[in-house]
Amino acid sequence: MPQAHGRSGDGAARRTARARLVRRGLLLGALGALFMTVWPADIIHFYGAYFVLSAALLFASGRAIAATLLVTIIGAAAFLGSGAWPARWDLATLEYSGQWTADGFARSLFLDGFHPVLPWFALFLYGLLLGRAPFADSTWLTRAGFAGGALWLALELSGAALAPTGVETPGARALFATSCFPPTPTYVVGAGGLATAVIAASSALVRRAPTGLVQPFEATGRLALTIYLAHVIVGLGALEALGLDDDRGLPFVVAAAAAFCVAAMACATWWLRRFARGPFEALLRCVD
Repeated sequence: MPQAHGRSGDGAARRTARARLVRRGLLLGALGALFMTVWPADIIHFYGAYFVLSAALLFASGRAIAATLLVTIIGAAAFLGSGAWPARWDLATLEYSGQWTADGFARSLFLDGFHPVLPWFALFLYGLLLGRAPFADSTWLTRAGFAGGALWLALELSGAALAPTGVETPGARALFATSCFPPTPTYVVGAGGLATAVIAASSALVRRAPTGLVQPFEATGRLALTIYLAHVIVGLGALEALGLDDDRGLPFVVAAAAAFCVAAMACATWWLRRFARGPFEALLRCVD
Protein backbone atom coordinates (compact mmCIF):
# COMPACT_ATOMS: atom_id res chain seq x y z
CA MET A 1 0.00 0.00 0.00
CA PRO A 2 1.29 3.51 -0.74
CA GLN A 3 2.83 5.24 2.24
CA ALA A 4 0.42 7.64 3.91
CA HIS A 5 0.89 9.49 7.14
CA GLY A 6 -1.21 12.36 8.31
CA ARG A 7 -1.15 15.29 5.89
CA SER A 8 2.11 14.47 4.15
CA GLY A 9 2.54 14.95 0.41
CA ASP A 10 1.25 17.54 -2.04
CA GLY A 11 -2.07 17.32 -3.87
CA ALA A 12 -0.68 15.67 -6.99
CA ALA A 13 1.19 13.03 -5.00
CA ARG A 14 -1.94 12.26 -3.00
CA ARG A 15 -4.06 11.88 -6.11
CA THR A 16 -1.47 9.56 -7.61
CA ALA A 17 -1.34 7.43 -4.46
CA ARG A 18 -5.14 7.21 -4.27
CA ALA A 19 -5.44 6.30 -7.94
CA ARG A 20 -2.77 3.61 -7.54
CA LEU A 21 -4.63 2.14 -4.58
CA VAL A 22 -7.90 2.07 -6.54
CA ARG A 23 -6.23 0.35 -9.50
CA ARG A 24 -4.68 -2.26 -7.24
CA GLY A 25 -8.04 -2.77 -5.56
CA LEU A 26 -9.81 -3.32 -8.87
CA LEU A 27 -7.14 -5.81 -9.95
CA LEU A 28 -7.45 -7.66 -6.64
CA GLY A 29 -11.22 -7.69 -7.07
CA ALA A 30 -10.94 -9.25 -10.53
CA LEU A 31 -8.30 -11.75 -9.40
CA GLY A 32 -10.36 -12.71 -6.35
CA ALA A 33 -13.55 -13.13 -8.37
CA LEU A 34 -11.67 -15.49 -10.68
CA PHE A 35 -10.21 -17.36 -7.70
CA MET A 36 -13.72 -17.79 -6.24
CA THR A 37 -14.43 -20.34 -8.96
CA VAL A 38 -11.80 -22.51 -7.27
CA TRP A 39 -12.10 -21.33 -3.67
CA PRO A 40 -15.54 -19.91 -2.74
CA ALA A 41 -14.16 -18.61 0.57
CA ASP A 42 -11.74 -16.27 -1.25
CA ILE A 43 -10.71 -13.15 0.63
CA ILE A 44 -8.85 -11.37 -2.19
CA HIS A 45 -11.90 -9.77 -3.79
CA PHE A 46 -12.88 -8.43 -0.37
CA TYR A 47 -9.44 -6.86 -0.04
CA GLY A 48 -10.02 -5.31 -3.44
CA ALA A 49 -13.08 -3.57 -2.01
CA TYR A 50 -11.15 -2.51 1.09
CA PHE A 51 -8.43 -0.97 -1.09
CA VAL A 52 -10.92 0.98 -3.22
CA LEU A 53 -12.87 2.24 -0.20
CA SER A 54 -9.75 3.20 1.75
CA ALA A 55 -8.46 5.42 -1.05
CA ALA A 56 -10.66 8.26 0.20
CA LEU A 57 -9.20 7.91 3.71
CA LEU A 58 -5.57 7.36 2.79
CA PHE A 59 -4.48 10.82 3.93
CA ALA A 60 -7.39 11.51 6.28
CA SER A 61 -6.92 12.47 9.91
CA GLY A 62 -6.81 9.79 12.57
CA ARG A 63 -10.15 11.01 13.88
CA ALA A 64 -11.82 10.62 10.49
CA ILE A 65 -10.47 7.09 10.11
CA ALA A 66 -11.50 6.18 13.67
CA ALA A 67 -15.00 7.58 13.10
CA THR A 68 -15.39 5.56 9.89
CA LEU A 69 -14.13 2.48 11.74
CA LEU A 70 -16.76 2.97 14.44
CA VAL A 71 -19.56 3.49 11.92
CA THR A 72 -18.48 0.29 10.14
CA ILE A 73 -18.71 -1.75 13.34
CA ILE A 74 -22.05 -0.22 14.34
CA GLY A 75 -23.49 -0.81 10.88
CA ALA A 76 -22.40 -4.44 10.95
CA ALA A 77 -23.87 -4.90 14.43
CA ALA A 78 -27.18 -3.43 13.26
CA PHE A 79 -27.28 -5.81 10.29
CA LEU A 80 -26.41 -8.80 12.45
CA GLY A 81 -28.97 -7.78 15.05
CA SER A 82 -31.68 -7.54 12.39
CA GLY A 83 -31.53 -11.31 11.93
CA ALA A 84 -30.97 -10.97 8.17
CA TRP A 85 -27.49 -12.51 8.13
CA PRO A 86 -28.24 -16.20 7.47
CA ALA A 87 -30.91 -15.61 4.81
CA ARG A 88 -28.72 -16.59 1.84
CA TRP A 89 -26.58 -19.22 3.55
CA ASP A 90 -26.96 -22.99 3.65
CA LEU A 91 -24.95 -23.42 6.83
CA ALA A 92 -24.72 -27.19 6.40
CA THR A 93 -22.80 -26.86 3.12
CA LEU A 94 -21.58 -23.24 3.42
CA GLU A 95 -23.09 -22.47 0.04
CA TYR A 96 -24.29 -18.93 -0.66
CA SER A 97 -27.49 -18.55 -2.67
CA GLY A 98 -27.26 -16.25 -5.67
CA GLN A 99 -23.55 -15.55 -5.32
CA TRP A 100 -23.09 -14.84 -9.03
CA THR A 101 -26.08 -12.57 -9.45
CA ALA A 102 -25.47 -8.82 -9.29
CA ASP A 103 -27.42 -8.30 -6.07
CA GLY A 104 -26.08 -11.50 -4.49
CA PHE A 105 -22.47 -10.61 -5.22
CA ALA A 106 -22.93 -7.08 -3.88
CA ARG A 107 -24.73 -8.31 -0.78
CA SER A 108 -22.08 -10.90 0.00
CA LEU A 109 -19.34 -8.33 -0.61
CA PHE A 110 -20.75 -5.71 1.72
CA LEU A 111 -23.01 -7.49 4.20
CA ASP A 112 -22.97 -11.24 4.65
CA GLY A 113 -20.21 -12.96 2.70
CA PHE A 114 -17.20 -14.67 4.24
CA HIS A 115 -15.36 -11.38 4.91
CA PRO A 116 -17.82 -8.56 4.14
CA VAL A 117 -16.99 -4.87 4.22
CA LEU A 118 -19.28 -4.60 7.25
CA PRO A 119 -17.42 -5.16 9.57
CA TRP A 120 -14.09 -6.47 8.20
CA PHE A 121 -13.24 -3.09 6.70
CA ALA A 122 -12.96 -1.86 10.28
CA LEU A 123 -9.87 -4.04 10.79
CA PHE A 124 -8.40 -2.68 7.58
CA LEU A 125 -8.97 0.86 8.86
CA TYR A 126 -7.42 -0.07 12.18
CA GLY A 127 -4.37 -1.16 10.22
CA LEU A 128 -4.18 2.33 8.71
CA LEU A 129 -4.23 3.82 12.21
CA LEU A 130 -1.73 1.32 13.55
CA GLY A 131 0.61 2.11 10.68
CA ARG A 132 0.91 5.66 12.04
CA ALA A 133 1.81 4.52 15.55
CA PRO A 134 5.26 5.21 17.04
CA PHE A 135 6.71 1.72 16.78
CA ALA A 136 10.20 3.09 17.39
CA ASP A 137 9.12 4.02 20.92
CA SER A 138 9.78 0.94 23.03
CA THR A 139 7.61 2.21 25.89
CA TRP A 140 4.65 2.71 23.58
CA LEU A 141 5.29 -0.69 22.03
CA THR A 142 5.20 -2.45 25.39
CA ARG A 143 2.08 -0.66 26.56
CA ALA A 144 0.25 -1.22 23.28
CA GLY A 145 1.14 -4.90 23.28
CA PHE A 146 -0.09 -5.53 26.81
CA ALA A 147 -3.20 -3.39 26.31
CA GLY A 148 -4.10 -5.21 23.10
CA GLY A 149 -3.58 -8.62 24.65
CA ALA A 150 -5.58 -7.69 27.75
CA LEU A 151 -8.44 -6.35 25.62
CA TRP A 152 -8.56 -9.54 23.57
CA LEU A 153 -8.53 -11.75 26.67
CA ALA A 154 -11.24 -9.69 28.40
CA LEU A 155 -13.51 -9.90 25.36
CA GLU A 156 -12.94 -13.64 24.99
CA LEU A 157 -13.89 -14.19 28.63
CA SER A 158 -16.91 -11.88 28.46
CA GLY A 159 -18.04 -13.57 25.26
CA ALA A 160 -17.85 -16.97 26.93
CA ALA A 161 -19.90 -15.66 29.86
CA LEU A 162 -22.50 -13.59 28.01
CA ALA A 163 -22.86 -15.60 24.81
CA PRO A 164 -21.96 -19.19 25.69
CA THR A 165 -23.73 -20.55 22.60
CA GLY A 166 -22.16 -18.00 20.27
CA VAL A 167 -24.36 -16.16 17.79
CA GLU A 168 -27.17 -18.56 18.71
CA THR A 169 -27.40 -16.89 22.13
CA PRO A 170 -30.83 -15.23 22.37
CA GLY A 171 -31.23 -11.45 22.12
CA ALA A 172 -28.65 -8.70 22.10
CA ARG A 173 -26.19 -10.84 24.06
CA ALA A 174 -25.40 -12.62 20.78
CA LEU A 175 -23.40 -9.54 19.78
CA PHE A 176 -20.93 -10.40 22.56
CA ALA A 177 -20.10 -13.72 20.90
CA THR A 178 -16.57 -14.05 19.55
CA SER A 179 -17.66 -15.62 16.28
CA CYS A 180 -15.82 -14.75 13.09
CA PHE A 181 -18.59 -16.23 10.96
CA PRO A 182 -20.65 -14.19 11.17
CA PRO A 183 -18.21 -11.60 12.53
CA THR A 184 -19.56 -9.93 15.67
CA PRO A 185 -18.49 -6.54 17.09
CA THR A 186 -16.77 -8.36 19.94
CA TYR A 187 -14.78 -10.46 17.50
CA VAL A 188 -13.66 -7.44 15.46
CA VAL A 189 -12.53 -5.41 18.47
CA GLY A 190 -10.86 -8.43 20.05
CA ALA A 191 -9.10 -9.28 16.79
CA GLY A 192 -7.75 -5.74 16.66
CA GLY A 193 -6.44 -6.10 20.19
CA LEU A 194 -4.82 -9.45 19.48
CA ALA A 195 -3.28 -8.14 16.27
CA THR A 196 -1.80 -5.22 18.20
CA ALA A 197 -0.27 -7.60 20.75
CA VAL A 198 1.19 -9.87 18.07
CA ILE A 199 2.59 -6.97 16.02
CA ALA A 200 4.07 -5.33 19.10
CA ALA A 201 5.68 -8.57 20.23
CA SER A 202 7.00 -9.24 16.73
CA SER A 203 8.44 -5.73 16.48
CA ALA A 204 10.18 -6.14 19.83
CA LEU A 205 11.59 -9.54 18.87
CA VAL A 206 12.88 -8.29 15.52
CA ARG A 207 15.04 -5.74 17.30
CA ARG A 208 16.80 -8.46 19.25
CA ALA A 209 16.81 -11.41 16.86
CA PRO A 210 19.66 -12.04 14.42
CA THR A 211 19.04 -11.11 10.79
CA GLY A 212 19.22 -14.72 9.64
CA LEU A 213 16.31 -15.64 11.87
CA VAL A 214 14.17 -12.69 10.84
CA GLN A 215 14.70 -12.96 7.09
CA PRO A 216 12.44 -15.99 6.42
CA PHE A 217 9.56 -14.29 8.22
CA GLU A 218 10.13 -11.06 6.31
CA ALA A 219 10.24 -12.94 3.02
CA THR A 220 7.00 -14.74 3.85
CA GLY A 221 5.26 -11.44 4.52
CA ARG A 222 6.47 -10.00 1.24
CA LEU A 223 4.94 -12.94 -0.63
CA ALA A 224 1.65 -12.95 1.29
CA LEU A 225 -0.57 -12.77 -1.81
CA THR A 226 1.28 -15.54 -3.63
CA ILE A 227 1.30 -17.76 -0.54
CA TYR A 228 -2.41 -17.17 0.02
CA LEU A 229 -3.17 -18.45 -3.48
CA ALA A 230 -0.69 -21.31 -3.07
CA HIS A 231 -2.25 -22.53 0.18
CA VAL A 232 -5.33 -23.53 -1.82
CA ILE A 233 -3.84 -24.51 -5.17
CA VAL A 234 -0.73 -26.26 -3.82
CA GLY A 235 -1.49 -27.01 -0.18
CA LEU A 236 -5.09 -28.16 -0.29
CA GLY A 237 -4.59 -29.40 -3.85
CA ALA A 238 -1.83 -31.75 -2.68
CA LEU A 239 -4.00 -33.10 0.15
CA GLU A 240 -6.84 -33.76 -2.28
CA ALA A 241 -4.52 -35.47 -4.76
CA LEU A 242 -3.22 -37.72 -1.98
CA GLY A 243 -6.73 -38.48 -0.73
CA LEU A 244 -6.05 -36.75 2.58
CA ASP A 245 -8.72 -34.05 2.31
CA ASP A 246 -11.30 -35.85 4.44
CA ASP A 247 -11.86 -35.18 8.16
CA ARG A 248 -8.73 -36.53 9.88
CA GLY A 249 -8.96 -34.63 13.15
CA LEU A 250 -7.27 -31.60 14.66
CA PRO A 251 -3.75 -33.09 15.10
CA PHE A 252 -3.50 -33.87 11.38
CA VAL A 253 -4.83 -30.43 10.42
CA VAL A 254 -2.30 -28.69 12.68
CA ALA A 255 0.56 -30.83 11.37
CA ALA A 256 -0.41 -30.22 7.74
CA ALA A 257 -0.73 -26.47 8.32
CA ALA A 258 2.64 -26.35 10.09
CA ALA A 259 4.29 -28.27 7.25
CA PHE A 260 2.86 -25.86 4.69
CA CYS A 261 4.00 -22.84 6.72
CA VAL A 262 7.57 -24.16 6.91
CA ALA A 263 7.57 -24.94 3.19
CA ALA A 264 6.14 -21.51 2.39
CA MET A 265 8.84 -19.76 4.43
CA ALA A 266 11.57 -21.76 2.74
CA CYS A 267 10.17 -21.12 -0.75
CA ALA A 268 9.66 -17.41 -0.07
CA THR A 269 13.24 -17.04 1.17
CA TRP A 270 14.59 -18.88 -1.88
CA TRP A 271 12.45 -16.86 -4.29
CA LEU A 272 13.42 -13.44 -2.97
CA ARG A 273 17.09 -14.29 -3.22
CA ARG A 274 16.54 -14.51 -6.98
CA PHE A 275 13.69 -12.11 -7.72
CA ALA A 276 12.64 -8.72 -6.40
CA ARG A 277 9.00 -9.67 -5.82
CA GLY A 278 6.69 -12.64 -5.74
CA PRO A 279 4.85 -13.54 -8.96
CA PHE A 280 1.45 -12.21 -7.94
CA GLU A 281 2.97 -9.27 -6.06
CA ALA A 282 4.71 -8.33 -9.32
CA LEU A 283 1.38 -8.64 -11.14
CA LEU A 284 -0.16 -6.21 -8.67
CA ARG A 285 2.60 -3.71 -9.43
CA CYS A 286 1.76 -3.80 -13.13
CA VAL A 287 -1.10 -1.37 -12.61
CA ASP A 288 1.11 1.22 -10.85
